[in-house]
Amino acid sequence: MVERQKYWDACAGVMVMWMITYHIFISAEIENCIQYTLFNIFYFFMPWFFFKAGVFWRKKPINVVIRNGLKRLGIPFVVIAFFGHLIWCIQIWLQGDTNWTHYLLSPFKALLNSGTVAGALPLWFLFSLFFVRLIYTVLRCYIKSTLIILCSSLLLCYLLHIFQVSNPIWLANISSGLFFYTLGHKLPAIMHKHDSKYYLLSALLGYLLIAILYPSWVLMHNNQLVRGGWIFLVIYSCCGILVFNYIGEKWLCRISFLCTIGRNSMGLYISHPIVLNVMMLLNQYLFRFEGLHLFLMLIVGHIVLLPLINKCLRHWKIV
Repeated sequence: MVERQKYWDACAGVMVMWMITYHIFISAEIENCIQYTLFNIFYFFMPWFFFKAGVFWRKKPINVVIRNGLKRLGIPFVVIAFFGHLIWCIQIWLQGDTNWTHYLLSPFKALLNSGTVAGALPLWFLFSLFFVRLIYTVLRCYIKSTLIILCSSLLLCYLLHIFQVSNPIWLANISSGLFFYTLGHKLPAIMHKHDSKYYLLSALLGYLLIAILYPSWVLMHNNQLVRGGWIFLVIYSCCGILVFNYIGEKWLCRISFLCTIGRNSMGLYISHPIVLNVMMLLNQYLFRFEGLHLFLMLIVGHIVLLPLINKCLRHWKIV
């Protein structure tokens, strides 16, 4: 049990660092470089977080799932959304926006449409995960076959992509999240019953073929295809998750630094948009760095500030 926990923590540590650096690449506007392209070998990072959550699903009464979800996901969501919106208000005020609806009503409109607010976009994951857990628990009360849930959720997400249904945004990420959540709950048990080497070799082959021949990226938040093919991203994510978990179990779990970051992944995840937005605001009106210099400034800022904010969040029992 201890080794298993270290393994998941180490994997979470890698993924949360990748995700933060990915957002820094975008903010610094240096996506058109070989480093960014190579960096996207972990583009399945959001599916992985849903997969991991599904691994630890246990059947509980629906009211318990709601209560636990509000405590573990709802409270961090509200706190970070408040500060994120506050920073966003400062930003639009400095730009001369005097429309009061943008300050008071826009966050509620954004929440209904996208499951988050403008100043803290990554919070969509908490919103989506809350409903994925709830929906999966409800479905398991009536549907015994997880294969039905897997196929139905994947089909819904694919149809939303094909027919370009973009609103509400959360409809797509909840359906895709449900797919990977269900996969996380059932796949490890199936692999333990059979020869896992077959699954791992097949996953490695599929992962490498797609990465080399047909790289496919989809923004899970809004189901937007960035590159390649939508269905190839699903296959790529499933294969990547299996390969990455194997690497984590065999080697990454020995790196205590990664385990420490992984144990604090929730605090780091929810607080990084605050740090990023504050630093981008300071850079816009004070430092005025660009490109690589901006990238390095953001990296240093996150290294310094994220542990401090995370410590405060844990001290106040927000995470």
